[in-house]
Amino acid sequence: MKKESLRTFDSLSEYWSLFQKTFKKMSGLRKILRREQITPQFREKLMLVVSQTNQCAYCSFLHAKKALEEGISQNTIDNILDIEEGHFTPKEIPAVLFARHFAETKGNVSPLSIHTLTEYYGEHTSRQIQAFLQSVLFGNLCCNTVFSFKEHLFSASEKRNRRLAWLCSLPVASMIKKNSLKN
Repeated sequence: MKKESLRTFDSLSEYWSLFQKTFKKMSGLRKILRREQITPQFREKLMLVVSQTNQCAYCSFLHAKKALEEGISQNTIDNILDIEEGHFTPKEIPAVLFARHFAETKGNVSPLSIHTLTEYYGEHTSRQIQAFLQSVLFGNLCCNTVFSFKEHLFSASEKRNRRLAWLCSLPVASMIKKNSLKN
């Protein structure tokens, strides 16, 4: 993997900010899940898009495996990983584009983007999509930060700025890597 394509935490404050956003959205997600607005297949497609955008090998592998378990064909998964939009239904396209934008901005999407997503899918589904995207983004950045330290992709000054974020990311990245290797 190339250093330039990996999105990582830039600092402990960025880690902490995304940690708080993630767990706030995840606690709200429990209430939404009772209504189950999106299918597991759609969820995995969105998570694959975010993982691919962030170039997270651990998460891409994990969500590809889960997508197969949810009945998505290997051909469709391969095309999602190449971000070929022809493999999404017309109803999925707005969320896929939002997911890509969400990943590219590390979750800092505009209020207008959120409004557009909410107008298209409704409040509950929009909140559910955002919560899933937030969780996979956080996992991606944890994995990429740990990977970048392990592979010596950071300069000495970058390592100093990210050391605490790396330490905080280790448990999350280890859990994701372990889950991706399970049969």
